[in-house]
Amino acid sequence: MKKRVLAVIVSLAMLPILPLSAAADTIQLPESFDLRSKGLVSAVKDQGDYETGWAFAAMNAIETGQIAAEPEIDLSEWQLAYHTYCGTFGYPAGSVSIFDEGSYDVRQETGLLIGWVGAVSESDCPYGDMSVTETSYTLDDVRLQSDYRVTDAYTYSYQCGNADMMQEIKESIYDGHALDARYADCAPCLNAEKYAYFFDYDTAAGAQTVSHAVSIVGWDDNFPAENFVSDPGTDGAWLVKDSRGLSSGEYGYFWISYADGTLTDITAFDAKPAEPDMRLYQHDDYGNSGALALQEGGDSSVYAANVFTAERNGWVTDIMLCNMQADTDISVSVYTDLTDAADPTSGTPFGLTETTLHLTGYQTITLDEPVPITQDKPFSIVVHFSSVQGYLIPCEYASHTEWVNADGSTDYADSIFTMDMLLRDFNADESFVSADGTAWTDMFSRETVNTEIAEGETSSVTTEREGNLCLKAVTKDAGTVTFSDYHHAVPAGTLITLDTCEGADILYSVNGSSFTPYSDPIPITEEMTISAYADTGDHLVYTQTYTVQKASLSSLLCKTADGCAYAQINDNSVIIPEGTTALMPISSGTVTCGDVLLPSGKMTEVTAPEQLTVTQDGLENTSYTLTSGTAVIGDINLDGMMDTADAADILVYIAKIGAGEKLDVDDGFLQRADINKSGTIDTGDAADILVMIAEQGAGG
Repeated sequence: MKKRVLAVIVSLAMLPILPLSAAADTIQLPESFDLRSKGLVSAVKDQGDYETGWAFAAMNAIETGQIAAEPEIDLSEWQLAYHTYCGTFGYPAGSVSIFDEGSYDVRQETGLLIGWVGAVSESDCPYGDMSVTETSYTLDDVRLQSDYRVTDAYTYSYQCGNADMMQEIKESIYDGHALDARYADCAPCLNAEKYAYFFDYDTAAGAQTVSHAVSIVGWDDNFPAENFVSDPGTDGAWLVKDSRGLSSGEYGYFWISYADGTLTDITAFDAKPAEPDMRLYQHDDYGNSGALALQEGGDSSVYAANVFTAERNGWVTDIMLCNMQADTDISVSVYTDLTDAADPTSGTPFGLTETTLHLTGYQTITLDEPVPITQDKPFSIVVHFSSVQGYLIPCEYASHTEWVNADGSTDYADSIFTMDMLLRDFNADESFVSADGTAWTDMFSRETVNTEIAEGETSSVTTEREGNLCLKAVTKDAGTVTFSDYHHAVPAGTLITLDTCEGADILYSVNGSSFTPYSDPIPITEEMTISAYADTGDHLVYTQTYTVQKASLSSLLCKTADGCAYAQINDNSVIIPEGTTALMPISSGTVTCGDVLLPSGKMTEVTAPEQLTVTQDGLENTSYTLTSGTAVIGDINLDGMMDTADAADILVYIAKIGAGEKLDVDDGFLQRADINKSGTIDTGDAADILVMIAEQGAGG
């Protein structure tokens, strides 16, 4: 019988992560704060009957980081959920549906996201669309599909009453991060009238308790302790965004007590739009699952290195590593054209990049100078870790335990990151460790640890293995022209700079004009397409199209006598439900309805609303015309009628998605196009529109 180990995936020798230290002087924070008031949360979603709350928490964290630049951002939870357990790569799926596997801790999804598996737009992989299960993408294929790439995943060790830790979490939220988090969810512990949750073992006794992921988006130091079912012993609570629809909590939000000891896996993600011709070199395809030390009790100074072979001529611009201990000093060197496969320092050295990492988790470090690499030649990333004594080297780790019972039967248990997964891509001459930076040990040659324990008539043997180091290289291909901003909409007057790692001359064109030498930043004053190439011989052209960003709504929640629903937002018009009596906008700008101010994140009563105006410093104002009712059934292109053009739009969408193309469709397209509500957009939806048109024409 196999037992799946549900514990956190760490090396058994790993020391607890120390409380994080602030990188700068303590910031004076307000007693309460809510990211909704800043317009920095996406719409509340509903995971339905699937166990995908963890994917919603992760995507929400990334959406929050991008929403100021892209207010309508909507990322695919379905894509992450599938690829975490897909057969080509990812974790081994169990006996239940892939979408019911859940996530045992945040490092599962972090490992994939930090390896550029996602994030993609919702339109590229709609929630509930089972066609994704019929694909056979490789890891490289999925990386190329990403619209955003995670650069950092900071972790916070939650300790009730630790003032420094609480300050750090609040500072992260105040800085614009929605934090991925987990807690023990048990229905009797929720005060539904006050939207207040505190896990208490006595209250939870006998009731079902499950791990559930949410997003922390605010706090209130004065949230009353009496609001909870049982006394937490202190005032104060975190505001969290759920993924169980608008009927859960208050508009999809509720409060978790500061004193809730089940809060864990608190993580902040940073991401940026995907750039062309960037490559990620890694051996730890699943991310960090352990830590090691070369000395008993831990190291205060130790070296780690990964060796890669360049796929193209290019430049190492950044490294990514998982920092295991707060306030660790890091020195990074790159060696090229290695001459000894067993020595990662045997090549040509390039200068040190030094920094101090105040937080734990995966972090991207930009090199002081990019380092040139040559196709098919080996290069290495060498890192010196210096900190208080501890387990500083991040690595993969797996364990396998077998029991022989008194009756002769056997049981076994695997860590979530299994031995098979560790060995799948673990090879000699790739990952190295050293106490002094001179004498190196290949991780592949380190001994596997076997521990035998006899307990009465039962005996067990546990096998432990450390694998690849969690140290990655980020490169740009030779001749790549880098644009200073890859968001599609930017404020008027934004200056776009162009650059190359080579320092080569650049020629550029605007809106198809003749190419001219680039010298000064290019101001964006209207919709513009900039094309550019480096004068290095290949003349590979890179193109980026920009539009001028306007003040806008991210979402608009409408309250009626029957409940709440989101309005359908189009370019300059909004369809709100009949009988709307109150509105809650989410916007980075100032929203007014006539003479009434509608604060972002607050439900405000309105009377017969007909128009909204959004203003924001530095952006053009936007006015929305409000129409009560529902969208015309089958009106895919929003021209006010259902006709054959709508059916054609669906067929074009299906054809292009089938060909692997990405379509820039608005958030409501997927809902409008799924006419038969099957969860998939297919030819049946187009056929339904044609049937309805025929019935209308015949008077049916």
